[in-house]
Amino acid sequence: MRSTPFFDREQNHWIRRKVDWEVLPDEHPVPASLKGHFNGVFRPLSIEEYERLMGEQDESLIEDNEPLSPLFEKMRMVLEYKGQAILYGPPGTGKTWAARNYVKDVATPFSSTDGKAQGVFITFHPSFAYEEFVEGLRPQVDNEGRIRYGIQEGIFLKCCRAAFHDLARKAGVDTAWTAEGGLPEITDEEREQLRAAAGAVPYYLIIDEINRGDISRIFGELITLLEKDKRLCGSEEMIVTLPYSRTRFTVPPNVRVLGTLNTTDKSIALIDIALRRRFGFIELTPDLSIVTTAAAEKPEEVRQVCESAVNAIVAINERIESSIDRDHRIGHSYLMPIAACTTRNEAVSAARTAFVNEILPLLQEYYYNAPRKIGEILNGAFSFGSSEVNVSEGLPDEALLDELKRIASSEQA
Repeated sequence: MRSTPFFDREQNHWIRRKVDWEVLPDEHPVPASLKGHFNGVFRPLSIEEYERLMGEQDESLIEDNEPLSPLFEKMRMVLEYKGQAILYGPPGTGKTWAARNYVKDVATPFSSTDGKAQGVFITFHPSFAYEEFVEGLRPQVDNEGRIRYGIQEGIFLKCCRAAFHDLARKAGVDTAWTAEGGLPEITDEEREQLRAAAGAVPYYLIIDEINRGDISRIFGELITLLEKDKRLCGSEEMIVTLPYSRTRFTVPPNVRVLGTLNTTDKSIALIDIALRRRFGFIELTPDLSIVTTAAAEKPEEVRQVCESAVNAIVAINERIESSIDRDHRIGHSYLMPIAACTTRNEAVSAARTAFVNEILPLLQEYYYNAPRKIGEILNGAFSFGSSEVNVSEGLPDEALLDELKRIASSEQA
C-alpha cells in the first residue's frame, strides 16, 4: 500500500488506497502456515513472510505444504471459527498430546517475533478459582516482614496481555497494555491493523483437565468475552473493568484456548451450558490402529506382542461399552511404549507394565470393590473372577501373553 485511505466520489467505491499489485504465480502454493490469514481487509506481512510467499519455491516450502492430519485440521478449523476448543474422550486417547503438539508442530511458523508459537500450559483442579485465573488479593510480605494484601494477576490476565503485545508488534501498533493502566485506548485505524494481523500471532492457553475446575467460578463474567465477536476488534467488542485492579480488560483476537476433558470424570452432557456454547468440542476416541502403525517397521516378534495387547484392549473396550458406556473405554496411548520397543523382551516388559500397573488399576477404579465384574471384563485373565484379587507381576513372559490372548478370546472362561 502506497497511501492512506482517501475519497474518490467518481469511482464506484469511494474509499480508495494506492497500491502496488504483485501476482502470486498459479503454480506457487500458499504456505500452509499462511492459509486462512487473509480474511481481514488488510494483512500486514513481515519480510520473512513476504519472501516465503513471493520467493522461489524451495524444499522448505514443499515441506510446509504437507497436509495436516485430520485431527489437527479439525482443531485448526474449530479454533479459527470459535477461538477455543475442548478435546474430550476416554483416558489414554492422546488429548494432552494433541493439544501440546498442535501448538508445537502446527502453530509455530510465523506466529511470533522469534518464529515460535507462544503459549501457556495449566491444569485446573477443584480449588482453582477466579483469583488465580484472572486476578485477586494475595498476601505479600514487605521489606519489613509485615504481611499485606495486594492485587496479584492470574494466568489468564498475563496471557491476554502477552498476546496483545505480540499482536501489537506484528501489526505495527505502538501501544502498551500495562499492569497499572490496563488495556489502552485504541483508534479505529489501529483496530483494523490489529484485526488484520490477528491470525499471524496466535497465543495459546492450554487448560488440561478443564472439567476438574468450577468453570463458572474460575472465568466469572469473563466467559462472555471468549466469544469471537465480543473480543477486541470484534463486531460487538466488549471491554470490562476488572473487580480488584479496576483496569480495563478484554480478550485479544489472537488468543486461542485449548482444553482437555476426561470423559470418565464428567460427560460433556454435564458441562456448564455457558461453556458448551462458547467452546467447540472435538472427540478423541481409542484408535488402536495407531499402535499397529507405530510398530509396523519393528521386528516380527515385537509386532506379535503388540497384536496380542491390541486385541486384548479391543475386547476389553467392547465389554466396557456394554457394561458401562463408551466414555470409559481405554485409549491407545497405554500401548504406545510397546510399539516403541525393538526386542521381544522389551515389548513383553512394556506390555506387563501397561496391563499390571496401568490398565488393571483403571479397571479396579471403574468397578470398585467388584472383582467378579472385572473378571468378566478380563474373561477370567490375571486371576480375576473370584473374591480374591491376585494380579501377579511375576508371570513368565509366555504366561503373560497367554493371559492377553485369554482376554481377547470370545470363549467365556
